Amino acid sequence: MVNIQILHNVLRLFAYLAKFSKEENGEQARFLEHYLSQRLSYQEIEAALKVYLEFYKKDVNIQAQELKSINKETSNTTSYGQRIVILTSLISFAYESTQKNHRLYDLIYTLGVQLQVDKEDLIQLIVLHQEDLSIDPKLKNLIVVHGYNRSEFEVQGIKIAGFKGLIKVIYIQKAKLFILRKIDESVVYLQNSFLEKDILSVLAPGAMLRFESGKQLFFSDFIHTLRKNTNEKIYLEAKNIISKIKNEKGELIAFDFRENQGKLIGIIGASGAGKSTFINMLSGAEKNGNTSITINGYDINDSEEDTIKGIIGYVGQDDILIENLTVYENLLYNAKLCFGNKTNELIERLVKKTLAILDLTHVADVEVGNVLRKKISGGQRKRLMIALELIREPQILFLDEPTSGLSSNDSKNVIRLLKEMAVRGKLVITVIHQPSLEVFHSFDRIMVLDQGGVP
Repeated sequence: MVNIQILHNVLRLFAYLAKFSKEENGEQARFLEHYLSQRLSYQEIEAALKVYLEFYKKDVNIQAQELKSINKETSNTTSYGQRIVILTSLISFAYESTQKNHRLYDLIYTLGVQLQVDKEDLIQLIVLHQEDLSIDPKLKNLIVVHGYNRSEFEVQGIKIAGFKGLIKVIYIQKAKLFILRKIDESVVYLQNSFLEKDILSVLAPGAMLRFESGKQLFFSDFIHTLRKNTNEKIYLEAKNIISKIKNEKGELIAFDFRENQGKLIGIIGASGAGKSTFINMLSGAEKNGNTSITINGYDINDSEEDTIKGIIGYVGQDDILIENLTVYENLLYNAKLCFGNKTNELIERLVKKTLAILDLTHVADVEVGNVLRKKISGGQRKRLMIALELIREPQILFLDEPTSGLSSNDSKNVIRLLKEMAVRGKLVITVIHQPSLEVFHSFDRIMVLDQGGVP
């Protein structure tokens, strides 16, 4: 639902900027018409235009004075993300098709400061709109979406096969938003709306870009691209985990849990101690209304939080392999379901790479079979189940008794694989049953759960 008061304040900002245009600008009028039609009914648009025109008629000095209090009110009643969205609209409105008016950019910078937007973020937005094909060093967290092998892009990029355009994307970390600018006439849609050339657009969690070829890019795809090229550390934090045991006051005992990436964590305990329940809760498979589970501050149980989509992997005890397919086919079809936006050639390379990592290449063409009609060993089945998750490259991997039913040698091989994954920077948390001394010493931390789930 649109906040009419905030919308009217934004229209007053538009009117102020329109005063400084060098000429009558039809682009601004069309932008204003489109802006209002996306937010208001026909009847509401008439009232909104009246607000715009009344403010436009005022003397520019009076406007500037009034805007100080208007912007203070807006900054006090909106989130940081909402203020970033307002700034993107102001920059797009100020754009003139014949020439970019740098005086307008200076005014927008001043208005942004009044709206309590960080100066670094203001500069990022303005530079994104000013620069075309060149890459300005002021642009941080920049991603270029393109369809070419462009050597001049010494930044992180996403290549879309067949796409002949160019989109620059920056991430405003404090707002948790991506800001896009398409600098050509290529056909791209943001959700169901056509992405206009040179108009700054906002890609929020849950949103996607759709290309003429049918390819799609989701918010999470951009997040993963950023994380591959930054040193941001992944950490998992759980607060107020409720056990089944009461203290001397008769209250259920609660505890917290926090671990960083690059570790192999083992969970052990007697049967019925709640080991599986514990990792199910940490992974988001089970919910407890009193417990907060976050990854880098993002709530994993927030259905609208797309930022951490794909970060978690889970390997349960149940065998989910398709018995009539080969090892290669099980992994291939799983990958195709996960990576609808990747080419068949790229998917096949990922499958072969994953099979090699898990030492399954030599059985790639062997049927998986079932418990009664065994074709591959128990250790190979477990590694294949891990491969189904590992191919998605999750940063945090949960496993429920991956060595259960395996020989001592197969158990060591599985744990060695998990340790290698942790060394490469992943956080691996697994329930382990009766580990040998060698397996025990492979873990960076062992968490023992007593009866009732108390560590």
